[in-house]
Amino acid sequence: MFVYASDLHLSLNTWRSLPEVREDSLLSFKRLLDICCCYSANVVCPLVLGGDVFDSVKMTPELLTEVMKIRDQYTNIPIYYINGNHDLIEPSWCSFFQNSYHLGSQPHTLPGGEVICGIDFKLSEEFPEAVKRVYPGCDHLIIHQTLDVLSNNLPGSIDSTPLRNFNSVLAGDYHKFMVAGPFLSAGSTNRRSIVEDAGMGILVDGKTFKPIDLFNRPMEIVSVDADVENTLQRFQEQRKPFEDWKEYQALAKGIIVVRGEITNQIKELWETEVDDRAYLLFVQDVKDSDEITVDGATVAAARSSKAYLLDILEQYPCSQDAKRMVQDYLSAPDKLIETVREKLS
Repeated sequence: MFVYASDLHLSLNTWRSLPEVREDSLLSFKRLLDICCCYSANVVCPLVLGGDVFDSVKMTPELLTEVMKIRDQYTNIPIYYINGNHDLIEPSWCSFFQNSYHLGSQPHTLPGGEVICGIDFKLSEEFPEAVKRVYPGCDHLIIHQTLDVLSNNLPGSIDSTPLRNFNSVLAGDYHKFMVAGPFLSAGSTNRRSIVEDAGMGILVDGKTFKPIDLFNRPMEIVSVDADVENTLQRFQEQRKPFEDWKEYQALAKGIIVVRGEITNQIKELWETEVDDRAYLLFVQDVKDSDEITVDGATVAAARSSKAYLLDILEQYPCSQDAKRMVQDYLSAPDKLIETVREKLS
């Protein structure tokens, strides 16, 4: 038994157009670890992460601090991970977690006896060769690729044919929950745009897959002529799950997306009626939400980070490769990022 999740995209800010909405991805991370604790009475229930754990290879000291604070509360829960296209760097930032393990092509046995392997994100032409190197007897293969069979042949998706001999394939990258035979996509743990579904985790028990509620921030999408009172009433229903979970009550202040021809009069009406019960986001069309993704403030990653990261190196055991990587990052962060981008191009 283990908990599987993908595409946490850990960052401090969640919505670019709503900078006051913060730390949703961190709370999802904490929730996943809480769930692992709930199932760890007899056998340790690990957390398996299918890539894009972080939103960027660039790291702010503030974000790393908050992630480490959460991880330090749950060091008894082992974390197994692969790298996605957003955090494709080795050693990964996950290597700074205590009790963490990078999955590769060779088998790794979990505390419950399941045998799993992993493939970091690959370009489409590299992926088939990477599959050939994987131990064929693994119970679950963890990948970070958008598969054709899960995404309805989305342009750019990966051919799933080479994977059909595996008992189970848990895929990241595609931000929707989908199941097709032995293939499963968990979706992202948080909405990355208005049009995405609420995030979730998956409890994997043998061949059984059970979706897990991660307490996503409630959201309503309404037209400009919607009834404000009825909208708020529906909102109250969505907020109820947070009443018994004090640590997650910050998420109870949800988002109301008002779409259509937005006038000053419309804005004033909604702002007056909604008051402080929800964040308001005004868009002409839901497709406008493509711009609303995890905040891009991480581009200032190296700012003030040197002293903190050097301190991290002293406090947390890590490999010499990890230490060299951080030293390189501190001395020339832009050069390191460009090197990673060259590998992906």
